[in-house]
Amino acid sequence: MIVEKTLYAVKCDKCGKLNEGYDYSFYSDKDSAIELASESEFYIGEKIHFCSDCHSIDDNDNLIVFTEKKP
Repeated sequence: MIVEKTLYAVKCDKCGKLNEGYDYSFYSDKDSAIELASESEFYIGEKIHFCSDCHSIDDNDNLIVFTEKKP
């Protein structure tokens, strides 16, 4: 028997990079994918997600999205 299962991953909205967690990139539930991406320095917003190569947070906790590659 073949069984279909939905898996979840977090993808950077700017560069398309997938979060690569400890052992996996895809998870069986959304919460695990989000939690592990945030531990991997992804920015997790309500509707946006950025990898560490595409964003930083300034001293006032403001999101800075890079227009070019990370300096």
